[in-house]
Amino acid sequence: MKNNDMLIQQISPLAEEYDMIPAHSVVLCAVSGGADSVCLLHVLHMWQQKTDFALHAAHYNHRLRGDASDGDADFVRALCRQWNIPCHMGSGDVRQTAAQAGRGLEETARQMRYQFLQETAETLSADRIATAHTADDNVETILMRLVRGSGLSGLCGIPPRRGKIVRPFLELSRQDIMAYLNTYALPYREDESNKDLTYTRNRLRHEVLPILRELNPNLPSTVAAAVRSLRQDNDCLNAAAARHRTLIQPAERSRVLSRTALLRLPPALSSRLFYQTLDEMGASRKDISAVHISAIRHLIEGEDPSGRVTLPHGIVVQRVYDELLFAPESDFSDSFSPVSLPAHGQVHFSHLPWTITVTPCSAPDSPPTGNMFFLDAVRAAQEPLTLRPRQTGDAITPARGGGTKSIKKWMIDIKIPRHLRDLVPVFASEAQVAAVAGLGPAAQWAARPGQPALKIEIEGIPLYGTRH
Repeated sequence: MKNNDMLIQQISPLAEEYDMIPAHSVVLCAVSGGADSVCLLHVLHMWQQKTDFALHAAHYNHRLRGDASDGDADFVRALCRQWNIPCHMGSGDVRQTAAQAGRGLEETARQMRYQFLQETAETLSADRIATAHTADDNVETILMRLVRGSGLSGLCGIPPRRGKIVRPFLELSRQDIMAYLNTYALPYREDESNKDLTYTRNRLRHEVLPILRELNPNLPSTVAAAVRSLRQDNDCLNAAAARHRTLIQPAERSRVLSRTALLRLPPALSSRLFYQTLDEMGASRKDISAVHISAIRHLIEGEDPSGRVTLPHGIVVQRVYDELLFAPESDFSDSFSPVSLPAHGQVHFSHLPWTITVTPCSAPDSPPTGNMFFLDAVRAAQEPLTLRPRQTGDAITPARGGGTKSIKKWMIDIKIPRHLRDLVPVFASEAQVAAVAGLGPAAQWAARPGQPALKIEIEGIPLYGTRH
């Protein structure tokens, strides 16, 4: 049997399981010029002759190695011309982009490369983007995640498929690749930066893995088998966690989860809900480690009713009594500057998520609510009102009844988080409090039916934990 047929047979089960090469599809193969990607392009080229799909190649020049980078691009272009494969080229200044964004070179290069691949795939209406990640790459990735801290999802390594991106070689060893290249005398390019031990992956590849292979010469295939089993377990747990997805409640730009409900779930499920919540907030999974998840769990299991942790991507997680609040750090401002309440119009604060609309009218018969009420317009003209944060000693006798209340005690009673209490607008004259957002007007400031009034509508007050 020909070697290429053997290799196709080796990768076929994984390719079929994940529908990597559909019939009548367009497949875009990422080709760096290195051994793995040249092998993948050749295998797909051979496979194409037996199956009905269109094959294209794509190369991205990161411009990190000067003439060597240009040489890689020229090599891929010539190889595709020789094999009559359409080739699509892209390039970008990774070093400059990384410096501007304050990110590492490796991560920036990866982001720019994948963006190019996705854009090229869209242009071609490609069904799949094939990359040449191998079982060895998977071992390296898993070890890197173990070093920085990882849960079960991280230990599943590189996924065989994510959307359009497929990895047919994920259960092949680098030894399999080199044997194939030698059989067909296929040329490839060597990237000297792969020997640079300042990169964590290269240190693992050249210093750690040789020791592990001495202990187990079949390490890549052993890990591949373990990963397949772990992936099945992880898929099962993800499906179970998905059944509790409704626990994640949207609140403006934030998310709120019930602490009581989380405590009833096994940690394996609640952790997945944490990850899902952070996904919705725009946090990258690669930046969220087991240490972060453990810190969130400590919030719900600990005694502090207002504990807080700060995570990557500017996300803060705060315990708010019996709720867990995930919010952008920018929402956690300390206070705001007082402003005059207009007789007509809107008040906006650029750094705070609320809007107050004032409309002159005649007061209706309907009773006030916390965020829509009617103030005495005649009195407001005589005693101009200011929107300000709460002050020590503030108290109010609400028009809705219940006797005089300390604003501080009211906020504690309805469980407004401590970090939000100074963001709640208080409507006040020089002499007294006229109203409080979320509580409503003071009895002596509430407009009576038919009386000239200022209709106050308040939107976007993040009073998490309140019950109106």
